Amino acid sequence: MTFRIFLVVLFFSAHTLPTKNIAEPPNSYGTRMWYKKPSVNWNDALPIGNGRLGAMIYGSISEERISLNEQTLWSGMPVDGNNPQAKKYLPLVRKAALEKNYKKADSLSKFMQGPWTESYLPMADLFLKYKNITDSSGYVRELDLDSAIAKVSFGSDNNKFTRTFLSSFPDQVIAIQQTGNKKRSLTFEAKLTSKLRFTIRKIAGNHIVLKGKCPVHVAPPYISKLSSDQAVRYSESENGEGMNFEVHLLLQTVGGTISSVEQGIRVENADTATIYISASTSYNGYDR
Repeated sequence: MTFRIFLVVLFFSAHTLPTKNIAEPPNSYGTRMWYKKPSVNWNDALPIGNGRLGAMIYGSISEERISLNEQTLWSGMPVDGNNPQAKKYLPLVRKAALEKNYKKADSLSKFMQGPWTESYLPMADLFLKYKNITDSSGYVRELDLDSAIAKVSFGSDNNKFTRTFLSSFPDQVIAIQQTGNKKRSLTFEAKLTSKLRFTIRKIAGNHIVLKGKCPVHVAPPYISKLSSDQAVRYSESENGEGMNFEVHLLLQTVGGTISSVEQGIRVENADTATIYISASTSYNGYDR
């Protein structure tokens, strides 16, 4: 399910990132998905993507969550996936299928399978926690399928807040622009975290990087008898097997101030705020 939905993200149209403001999505009935409530879970969050970088937008009000994906982020390492015994069972599977004994053909085909493939992994989550947002009147969460731009908008204390999201192919970033009708109305904290092993490093006051490490093995979820240590295994060494990855977050504002907090950045009293996210992995080919 996760991988299928990510493929949908990958095929959304890509966009050149505007230099100043992110364009408004066209309000066409046939291509606009819209909702009056935030998503309950990952499955009904709104996806954006550029063919490599994807995000699922929950559309929450006072604490927004954006789940981030990257095309090449998998557990494991290069292995020989061939099964030398497969050719022995192929004629038996064919014979059973031609005799319409499909249950037997299915059982025999399992002896042809190679080792499990590894698991596609969630890269990171961006959390945006807002101060002084107390209402969500006129709430709309939307995605325009022609422009591949997502938006969340609502009113609070006579102010209209709008968050606009896109994933740019030419610039290879995800951009999130936030505005309010009133000046100095944006105060929030932006924090990166991950379900994988990670550390956070500060590059500048408005620039942080999450550096992560993937497991060397993640067992399929349908194998229920494994302990957590057996199901998900990491290399004992930080420099050992398992893919490395980084997520960079850069934040720019018009007005207001920017300061550092644990695992993130704090913005106070800004007129607008734009977040840029870039990411990459150490994937260097299926056999390396």
